[in-house]
Amino acid sequence: MKRFVVDASVAMKWFIPEIHSPAAARLLEEQLHLCAPDLLVCDSFYLALAVAQSCPLITADVRFHAAARSSPLAPHVAWVEDEL
Repeated sequence: MKRFVVDASVAMKWFIPEIHSPAAARLLEEQLHLCAPDLLVCDSFYLALAVAQSCPLITADVRFHAAARSSPLAPHVAWVEDEL
């Protein structure tokens, strides 16, 4: 089973219809193991969890995604619309 860390920007879309909500909902329909911290904390903790779990963090936060994708941690970050 594939594992991913999801951040609050993705989880919010499961409850509040907005842009990218269908893509976020798709994550719940597939056979995926989704991880998240017990508390909603800043993005660096989500990224640290993804690194520790050796899996990608899925985000819908445009600024965070752009910053992370241009860093050495890019392999650990995926956009909510990306192909799994």
